[in-house]
Amino acid sequence: MTRPAPQTVAAAILSSIARHAGRTALVAADGTTVTYGQLGDRIALAVAQLRMLGRGPGDRVGIWLPNGPDWPVWQFACALLGIVVVPLNLRYRSGELLYVLEKSRTSTIIGQSRFLNNDFLARLGEIAGGTVGEGDRTRIAPLPALERIVLLDDAAVPGTVPVRELAPQPATCEELSALALARRGTDPMWLFWTSGTTNHPKGVLVAQDAIINVWNWTTLARYGVEDRVLATFPLFYVAGHFWCMLGPLLHGATAVLGQLFTPAEVVELCRRERVTVLCGVPTMLRGFITDAAFDRTAFSHVRKGWFGGGNITPDEVATLRSAIGFDYLIQVYGMTELLGFSMSTSPEDPDEIVATTCGRPLPDMEYRLVKPGTLEDVPEGEVGELLHRGHRMLGYEAMDPQESARFFEPDGWFHTGDLMRRRADGRYEFSGRIKDLIKVAGENIAAGEIEDLLRGHPELREVAVLGVPDEQRGEVPIAFVECAPGSRIDAAGLTQWCRERAAPFKIPKAFHFVSAKDWPRTPSGKLAKWQLRTSP
Repeated sequence: MTRPAPQTVAAAILSSIARHAGRTALVAADGTTVTYGQLGDRIALAVAQLRMLGRGPGDRVGIWLPNGPDWPVWQFACALLGIVVVPLNLRYRSGELLYVLEKSRTSTIIGQSRFLNNDFLARLGEIAGGTVGEGDRTRIAPLPALERIVLLDDAAVPGTVPVRELAPQPATCEELSALALARRGTDPMWLFWTSGTTNHPKGVLVAQDAIINVWNWTTLARYGVEDRVLATFPLFYVAGHFWCMLGPLLHGATAVLGQLFTPAEVVELCRRERVTVLCGVPTMLRGFITDAAFDRTAFSHVRKGWFGGGNITPDEVATLRSAIGFDYLIQVYGMTELLGFSMSTSPEDPDEIVATTCGRPLPDMEYRLVKPGTLEDVPEGEVGELLHRGHRMLGYEAMDPQESARFFEPDGWFHTGDLMRRRADGRYEFSGRIKDLIKVAGENIAAGEIEDLLRGHPELREVAVLGVPDEQRGEVPIAFVECAPGSRIDAAGLTQWCRERAAPFKIPKAFHFVSAKDWPRTPSGKLAKWQLRTSP
């Protein structure tokens, strides 16, 4: 008998802990394992620690952590307390971090001092113009809402508090149950930040009942108690968060938390941890089987897989299934605003359907196709903009009401900005994007955000950024720039300038220098950006 879908994240995790206490819930990249029972113990302590910090319903808590067991521990503690989690991109530089923390009104950050080459405390210091506070209190003038920074790696820095100093008695089972009962499906749970058509990231506020959508799709994909699901995406994005971590835990499965997402790490974890569910963007999956060092035995336990965010042919689907050993592959479509996945093919679908369609809408997802810029439905079989109505985000955070109104119709329809065609069998085919987005290895970035960054360079007068196909990453940004008279800046200098101010995936792969007279323009004098695609 199929269990009903959980209604809140809080209730879902307590149910999984009770049913699967002795089973392995999490495996870290270094091999550390955490059972469901141990996960429950850690959540109980984190709940008490958040209470000790004075955090409760409605507060905003940022999480700046790499993939690992600590991420779900703090997320579930927040879920039980009614706190909104603000996932923070590990690659943010100071300007990006300032924007997200300010707009989200984050009061507490749970993090570590650095990850790889990104020094988190240095970024905060750049925002503060010096130290981030005194004693264990955070004081950063541009971020008046930020009161506490809790460090899990015990770094001793003024303005932060090592987690070891927060040592209350863990919450009891009775207290955790009472907290879960107090939560409602409409309670805000996450504030994901995603690039969009504006030149800044958009804050997407998502409720606890998004867990229903996670349950619906992972049930369709046949996640089961014996599965070991590899996270090939960061947990600060909805793809990794919902489908690689939260989804497995709903079914008593094991989430294997990859951290670097390199081919070498994926191969090692698949082999060592006997991964059964492997996902990724098409370029990632293709890369495994075309690598000279490809070894089929590393994937000997893989049986299920899914992909999205790129084109693939039926022959490639068949090749992937044969080479890696997938029993089935599933194509998905969605966005953070639509609670992650909102359309999907099925395990029974043939390769042609999997490769050429996004499948059918998930439950509680209603769609229509209209002529772009209108609300006029397109004839059956024609391409139109995809509008959505039904189970979705609560709204955009800190967005001007007039800007937000561009996305929402009064009767509830949401403009996705994506172009689709509906087939006679009810499946949808993706045709392109209205939005000026560049998708780099599965990560969306607005071209306008990179353009605004480059316009801050004192030696540039005009800029335009486009996405171009890339064999390894799907798409990459390239920039067309006009320099001020007398400028000596070159591509290497612009690349270095960008590196100091933006996450690596936002840095243009190439710079093309354009003279003032050579910009393509419309009759009204506006930049004809699309014509740059055919420029020599």
